[in-house]
Amino acid sequence: MPQRGSCIASNGRRPEANSGQGFVVPAIPRFEGHYDHWAKLMENFIRSNEYWDLIETGVTRPTEGVLTAAKQKTHNE
Repeated sequence: MPQRGSCIASNGRRPEANSGQGFVVPAIPRFEGHYDHWAKLMENFIRSNEYWDLIETGVTRPTEGVLTAAKQKTHNE
């Protein structure tokens, strides 16, 4: 059984200290029944990837009928 607070990479394996490619693969904390500890790990993970603002403020949905920049670009092509 994995140790409390262990992490699993998105490919389902434990991250290596050095994957041989010169960088460390970030791992998403796995929930293993200790919610308070896991919640702190997840908060740290999300903050380290600079997505915490999405948690605090949410995501704004585009107004109906208004083209987003990406849709307008494909519309113009």
